[in-house]
Amino acid sequence: MKQLWSARFMRLFCTLTWLASSAMIPSAIAQETTAGSSQSSTEISVPHLIRFSGLLHASAANQTTGLTFTLYKDQTGGAPLWVETQNVLPDASGRYTVLLGTSHAEGIPAELFSDLEAHWLGVQVVGEQELVIPRVQLVSVPYALKAGDASTIGGHPLSDFVLSNGGSSGSSGSGNSGGTGSTNTVMPLGTIGSGNLNAMAKYDGSGNILGSTVVFDTGTALGVGTGNPGSFVEIDPPSTAQTIKFGVVPWGLRFGALQAGQQFIGMGVGKAAADNFYVANSNNDAPVGHAAIELNFDGSINFRQQAHQPDGTVLSMPTTMSLTPAGTIGMGTTTPESFLEVDTPTTAQTIKLGSVAWGLRFGQLQAGQQFMAMGVSKTGADNNYIAKTNNTAAVAHSILEFNFDGTIDFRQQAHQPDGTVLTLPTTLAMTPSGNLGVGTAAPGQKLSVAGVVESTTGGFKFPDGTLQTSAAGSTSGGLVSSITAGAGLASSPNPITSTGTMQVNFTTSGGDDGSAVTVARGDHLHDARYVQLAPQGFAYSNSSVSGHYAFSEVGTYASGGYLYPVSGNGTFQADGNGNISGTLVEYESGGSCQDNITGTYSVGSSGQGTLTITVSPITVGCSSYSSTFNLSVTQQGASAVFAESDLAGWVSGSVLRQ
Repeated sequence: MKQLWSARFMRLFCTLTWLASSAMIPSAIAQETTAGSSQSSTEISVPHLIRFSGLLHASAANQTTGLTFTLYKDQTGGAPLWVETQNVLPDASGRYTVLLGTSHAEGIPAELFSDLEAHWLGVQVVGEQELVIPRVQLVSVPYALKAGDASTIGGHPLSDFVLSNGGSSGSSGSGNSGGTGSTNTVMPLGTIGSGNLNAMAKYDGSGNILGSTVVFDTGTALGVGTGNPGSFVEIDPPSTAQTIKFGVVPWGLRFGALQAGQQFIGMGVGKAAADNFYVANSNNDAPVGHAAIELNFDGSINFRQQAHQPDGTVLSMPTTMSLTPAGTIGMGTTTPESFLEVDTPTTAQTIKLGSVAWGLRFGQLQAGQQFMAMGVSKTGADNNYIAKTNNTAAVAHSILEFNFDGTIDFRQQAHQPDGTVLTLPTTLAMTPSGNLGVGTAAPGQKLSVAGVVESTTGGFKFPDGTLQTSAAGSTSGGLVSSITAGAGLASSPNPITSTGTMQVNFTTSGGDDGSAVTVARGDHLHDARYVQLAPQGFAYSNSSVSGHYAFSEVGTYASGGYLYPVSGNGTFQADGNGNISGTLVEYESGGSCQDNITGTYSVGSSGQGTLTITVSPITVGCSSYSSTFNLSVTQQGASAVFAESDLAGWVSGSVLRQ
């Protein structure tokens, strides 16, 4: 095949001719007549075809061959301007003739020759390279295709127009002063109605001009709905019931105005009347919500949003964010009082920072407390904190709580599963009066500590300037170095006179019965037992029992008709307000149980009272229970004894402040 199409055996002759010279030039016969005569014209369409002839090698004679014809702007190289492929059947000598453009409905576009530049034709055998002979330059005749436009004006045939006689009066440059002249103006056929200044015409289906459209062209600006546009393009709907819409979907972007003057850009919204309402418009497409950016005449900008509503619903569109002319930003409010104000709709919602589930949150309780928290959340408009850590065991729960009375509380709790309602005990509290409480939410002094106070260095300094770095004695007794002089007493060096008396309480472990007695000078204590001095008339109360205590217990419990021995020890914290919490380890015949204990106590002025505890097992397999004990507090709350006796057995023990 390559040999068949090689340059040595191929000659190419081309002749460009018109199908008929009379068919290539539009002819129109127009006869202008006097009044009452009609104007007629006959037009012949210009065919957009070019006849091309060539010669192939004789070996291709009588064989159908595919050829591609390409028009170029340049003699060599360049991109094709037009391409067509046809099958040709050469005669016995290899000569063929084709009509270029027959494969296209519009033929060869006349626009190809409108620039009056040279064009070159190349021929290529399908599947082979272009013939090596030079491209053929088209001569003048094909450019007559563009002359086909001469039969139209603006794309309209001449039959669409008539001559309209218009007269004008006045002087002319030709000396026809005061005379009447006439001009022939080409006008479209049909009825011409009245119109507005600068308005574009409105046509019916028959080409008649009915009047003006709502579009105006002043020559320098375009107006829709206005003949006096104030900018390059101005669109004025006739009322606020109408909007300007972009896009084919029903919820497409709309521009409009409310009756009150706000201008808006909205999606999923429409207007049904000249009022201040937005109406849902989403073709009832459930995933589509409703949003509007509202620009107010006072300079504020509001972002308003609402979840999907059925078409036609009058939307409430709450304001989610507002920008004021003063430069303040409001979220959930249109009147921010500070640079940034965030108002949650209810106390069930919080403001969260950070991507982690336990990120820092800001919120409030129903009772009015404002808080900052980590590892907590809110699920209802209530006073509860809910655990929120994505169940990450290493994350605990902590809160800084600001109360409306000015108190600031630090509240903390160990990790709890997500959704747990947290108790969050107060670990540190600061009151408006300046009192600081550690372990208590109601400090009565500048520093109130519900527990042991430890000084690792330095000691404790007192108001008189003295510094105590160690205790003077232990709880088992101490040395009385002096007694302030008073009734029946004298000053040092002989603080106790022969007539003075001192009331002491003996310990219950001595040979004496422990009741208060009067010891005269020179008397001695039986069996060298020690005594603890206590102020006369001391009145006990719940506040006497405060701090960290250790205790032990012994007794029995009933099971299956038998009594079994039990013993235990533990510690608890008393808050001075009648509440305790701590831990207990009990030893029974079957093993041991580790438990949490919580409870309440009540102490009368004499030191007698009751103690009720609830035991919750930590050790698997142990049982929970509650018990009530008789309580006897001594040493101003430094120690106590307790006892229980009922049909289930008996338990008693002692308590000592640490």
